[in-house]
Amino acid sequence: MKLLVVISIIFLLVLTLSSFEAQNASTQFMASAMGSNSQTKGCFNTVPSGSVIESQNSSETIVLLPNGKTEVFSAAAGTCTATEAYPLTLNNCCVEYSYTTNSLGFRQLSGEWYVPQNPSNQGSQLLSFWQGIQTSDGSEIVQPVTTWGCQSSFFFCLQGGSFWWIAAEFCTQGALISCSWTSAIQVGIDDSVQGSISFSAGCSKNTPEYTTTIKDITNGKSATLYSCVGSAYPEALPGAFEADSVNYCNQLPNQSGEAFFSITSNPSITYWGTYTTPNSPQCSFSVSAGSGYTNLYWTP
Repeated sequence: MKLLVVISIIFLLVLTLSSFEAQNASTQFMASAMGSNSQTKGCFNTVPSGSVIESQNSSETIVLLPNGKTEVFSAAAGTCTATEAYPLTLNNCCVEYSYTTNSLGFRQLSGEWYVPQNPSNQGSQLLSFWQGIQTSDGSEIVQPVTTWGCQSSFFFCLQGGSFWWIAAEFCTQGALISCSWTSAIQVGIDDSVQGSISFSAGCSKNTPEYTTTIKDITNGKSATLYSCVGSAYPEALPGAFEADSVNYCNQLPNQSGEAFFSITSNPSITYWGTYTTPNSPQCSFSVSAGSGYTNLYWTP
């Protein structure tokens, strides 16, 4: 009986969070994208188990599929249509960034940037600007971040909100992504931010570690994270933009780009490669990078 009660509560919670109608709980469920009368006309679309509703209104439902793609279901004149789109965030990273690799590993990376404008279309998106040093396969990364939105897990907001905040983070990716981070520090639009990452033999038994620090120069607040690692990571990203749950360009910061400047690294780098996502929505993304700078561009 207790088990049945628990299952019933969980089922009610699922119905409250989203308009799903179960078709076969072990294999798949239906996502509802309905107008006022379309339910009686059988307007349902089948999606794989593990899918999550990103947003929903009377005309469309946007669903994040387990393979990382986004499907947009819309209802018109009692019929359902589905249009495949792609979320901005790739499985391993970002919308756009500059980068390079060095077999000796990076022992230092630092730079400055300004806190961006808020997005004009605010919802559940997560926007993050950062510098980072990572393994060649991207499975481990240290990064000082400036983020807008809620860092969530299983519908729960772990930190952040509808404002800009800074933190130092260390993430590893295997079957699951696991991160440790400092507490979010709320910052103001146009505040000057400085990030730095340094490598030393600081952990116990002389195990190498990265020290990641981010500071709001304007208000003087800062956060530092110490991360024990096996060796210096070979890939550096001096300027990167990452986004989750973005389906429209006006969900990006309401400005035309972000500049990272006063960039230094060890080994010293004068040329950086660049990357922009091929995924939709396409918002005129472009990157320019050179000695001491990375500029990221988009059209909101």
